[in-house]
Amino acid sequence: MHARTLLTIALALITAVAIVWFISSFFVLQDENPRTSLDAPIPVALTVPAVASS
Repeated sequence: MHARTLLTIALALITAVAIVWFISSFFVLQDENPRTSLDAPIPVALTVPAVASS
């Protein structure tokens, strides 16, 4: 295998993992994994104004 091919495959895998991790960090509203909800406090920021305004 060529070094450039291996580098391209490695970059593609890293990019894919980064994109999936980034997108999944926005979809922890169902709170099925406590660890990810601690890492991404976005649902808390979304639910607090809704509770305060009602």
